[in-house]
Amino acid sequence: MSGDKCLQFVSFIQAQRLKVVGFDWFVGEHFHDDGRLYKLDLIRKTNHNDHTGEASAPTVALALKWARDVKKIIYRIEVTTFNKFYAEILKDSAKCVKDRYNLNDWKSVKIKGSSAVSSFSTYEEAESALLDAMLWEIENPRKQ
Repeated sequence: MSGDKCLQFVSFIQAQRLKVVGFDWFVGEHFHDDGRLYKLDLIRKTNHNDHTGEASAPTVALALKWARDVKKIIYRIEVTTFNKFYAEILKDSAKCVKDRYNLNDWKSVKIKGSSAVSSFSTYEEAESALLDAMLWEIENPRKQ
């Protein structure tokens, strides 16, 4: 983000994935199928995923909120004493709601082929990687 005060938008690929998994919140920004990002004024918010050839482009923070509120995926981003950021999601979101302090319910987000918790230099990098991992979880539901 290099010092600007704007929230980071999802990438074009993330926007397409969000459309497929049912993101339907109203936003002003959207991608066209050619990958161009269009920013509209705040008065014209809509669900661009209802339109052919468009995909809504929420901020990464709003997409994470949608995954938490609608898909019930619980996550955390943590900063260490060395100014590194770690992103994690739950193995079992329902169980964690009942017992928030049972750390055995946390699992590492698998990012870039690693099975370990991934560290990031910025909070925004951690958010974006976490969104990718959460989208994978939504796209690949576990059998109960």
